[in-house]
Amino acid sequence: MAQQGFKCGHQPCKCTVSAQGEFCSEHCRKAAGSQLQETLCGCGHPACGTSPQARPEEQSDG
Repeated sequence: MAQQGFKCGHQPCKCTVSAQGEFCSEHCRKAAGSQLQETLCGCGHPACGTSPQARPEEQSDG
């Protein structure tokens, strides 16, 4: 069986996306274009098992 989807374009991210070179979130898009090197992804998705590192105004309380 073939693998479903592609890996997010942000190097440390473990999420999958529908097309090669895409990003799973705005966090990953910005982090991939940044000069800073992340060792852990901060997208907040379950695949990465991390808390989002977004600014408070970007987070939703539900």
